[in-house]
Amino acid sequence: MRVEHDGEISTVVDQFSQTPLQLHRPLYLEEASFPTVYVKTPSSGLLGGDAHEIEVSVGANSRLELRSQAATLAYPGESSLNIKINVSDGGKFVYLPHALILGEGSGLTQRVSIKLEGSASIDYSDTWCAGRIAMREQWKFDFYDYYLAIFKDDVLAYRERWRITPSVDDLSHVLICGDYTHFSSIYSFGPDVGGEQEPPLPPAWEIGESWTLTRNQGVVSRRCSRVDQIKI
Repeated sequence: MRVEHDGEISTVVDQFSQTPLQLHRPLYLEEASFPTVYVKTPSSGLLGGDAHEIEVSVGANSRLELRSQAATLAYPGESSLNIKINVSDGGKFVYLPHALILGEGSGLTQRVSIKLEGSASIDYSDTWCAGRIAMREQWKFDFYDYYLAIFKDDVLAYRERWRITPSVDDLSHVLICGDYTHFSSIYSFGPDVGGEQEPPLPPAWEIGESWTLTRNQGVVSRRCSRVDQIKI
């Protein structure tokens, strides 16, 4: 999907999707000057063997907000999620998806590449859960392999790389996951860093810890939570 600015508003000038991912028509919520687009997944998630690819280009001085319709479940088997984002000078991209749930027997490889030019900015939210708690499948996924890189004018500004294998790693260590099962991060980079409010957590989530990292004129905010199973 590509968004450009015509001097008055930002518009989607190119959009393509196919099953298992579908893009809803652009919405201008509350008479905003930029579109909000929802990504839908008829299969409700990633099936074994799936390779989901999302590529977004935000033109100069334009803005786009991308959301998901519901949580994404990673089903048994190996799958991948690749996200590529390019934001031109003066543009802004806000990505606020629902949580990614790592179901029992799933193995997910996720790659995120974000490239910012000039005064471009981004608020990128990423939330994941260690299984469906109500079904007692926490930490029963096979692995979660994650890599994120943010570039400003082709210079690396932030990089994150980790792999979790519950059957091998001692995730209960306080410096890894502790006794938390739900994790939410928002990566904010650009001249108006911190301008967007952090996405609210579901009522059943109990906030446990939160912290903020400042890096290369960007801010990374993290929250670790557990779930009150009584409320589920």
